[in-house]
Amino acid sequence: MTTPVNTPGLSPSFASAGSAILSLPSLQLSDDESRVLMWLTMRLFDQRPYLQLRGLYYDGLQKMQDLGISIPPSLKGLRTIIGWPQTAVDAIDERCIVEGFRYPGTTDTDDDLWGIWQANNLDLEASLAQLDALVYGRCYITVGPGDDATNGEPLITAESPINMTASWDARLRRPVAALQIFLDTDFTSDMYGQEVAALYLPDRTVYMARPNATGSPITGQGQWEITDRDHHNLGMLPVVRMANRQRLANRDGLSEITAAMMNVTDSACRTMLGMEVGREFHAAPRRYVIGAAEDAFVKSDGSAASAWDTYMGKIWGLERDEEGNAPKVGEFKTGDPKVYTELIDSYTQIMSGLTALPAEYLGLNTKGNPTSADAIRAQEARLVKRVQRKMVSFGEAWEQTLRLALLVRGGTLPEAAHRIETDWVDPNTLTLSGVSDAITKQVSAGIIPATSDVGRKRLGYTAVERARIALEEAKAPAEQVIEEIGHSDIAKAAIEMARLEKVVDPNVLAQDTPGGVPGQKPTPKGKP
Repeated sequence: MTTPVNTPGLSPSFASAGSAILSLPSLQLSDDESRVLMWLTMRLFDQRPYLQLRGLYYDGLQKMQDLGISIPPSLKGLRTIIGWPQTAVDAIDERCIVEGFRYPGTTDTDDDLWGIWQANNLDLEASLAQLDALVYGRCYITVGPGDDATNGEPLITAESPINMTASWDARLRRPVAALQIFLDTDFTSDMYGQEVAALYLPDRTVYMARPNATGSPITGQGQWEITDRDHHNLGMLPVVRMANRQRLANRDGLSEITAAMMNVTDSACRTMLGMEVGREFHAAPRRYVIGAAEDAFVKSDGSAASAWDTYMGKIWGLERDEEGNAPKVGEFKTGDPKVYTELIDSYTQIMSGLTALPAEYLGLNTKGNPTSADAIRAQEARLVKRVQRKMVSFGEAWEQTLRLALLVRGGTLPEAAHRIETDWVDPNTLTLSGVSDAITKQVSAGIIPATSDVGRKRLGYTAVERARIALEEAKAPAEQVIEEIGHSDIAKAAIEMARLEKVVDPNVLAQDTPGGVPGQKPTPKGKP
């Protein structure tokens, strides 16, 4: 039995009038669910070649296109690898480090949000998610109920776009349908060796499985069977998409490894391969002999001498012919590798412009004086700006992830949850002496207080270290007051009285005679 209603939150591309929601758990997909599943499956397979190619370039495993001109067939299997795409991506990822999360109007990071982060080991997983977003152009983050592995906190997992895709609603600024397919490799699972899928829809998630006889991650063959339905009723998908280099016409994002970067990498690899071939054929001087008899190049047993034997021995012991003429020996000019190295230097400079990386990052030795701190900052200016742009988009994804986690955990969101902000480690290259000098001058000028948390963050102190410094500062005034009291006259008198109380019998001190001095031993009766 079905109730014909419009599915809330479903993209118009998938929803139609009379969309049906099953009133009871069903092992059959509805018409809407089938259409969404088919659409997302096609998207997943269509996107895979783009993603896999970028992954090969990042790993240095791409197939180089040989022009077939200068490389002999015997050296077709020789490979050259230049890791520029990996360097370009890693240089950005290494500077995108999350330090905490804050609610609006606060200056300290929130312990509850950071607890969710730590429970999911996102210090490591966040870097993996951001790396995939840079390499592939996107990644996905799913949020679900917690278990013992997360100490009861909501479970947050990062997913590769190789196995997951989503449909994005630009007006709602969130995904409205998503599909994840992977091969179950857990030998303890009831579905070991099968393809497992999760279809994420507003208010529900449908879990499916199908046999996999080929052993490949995704076959695209066979009939899906529903294994479970989760009606979470969140009002949205428990899925967040982290996209890199979005455009209005392409909200899915683009890889940091651009077509221009791949072309320059291929050209540099071919140049290095040509240099390898030149080393084999032209680096050592090649000699020639004119007027030598053929039998001068055979061994004593009559067999032909090898090229190496001829080069090392025979060519130096040639005899004159019958007419007394000595064979003429000459030498060809060796190849100069400078032709290749200069070309590779040119490719390095082109790649530096494409990636916003200093040429030194790519291996170009300028052979000049040591670079100053100001020069380093100037060279990295574009890279830092690029990283700061990434922090905006990546930070929004992490903030939405934590909002979903709070919603899954409590059913409702705190009042200011929509304004959660991400704190990042400063991506600039800083020197301790330079920053210390700048902060000292700002404190002297009265721009910032000496105890400012902002200044300490600029100096490189972590959030934990800044909190410890604040505690020590809070204890310092109390200790100072105690010390001042200890050196006062009142304190000295009290100390002297305590000393006397330990030396003199208290009973004697308690006896006071008329006109006597308190604390002085009285004169015995009967004596003057």
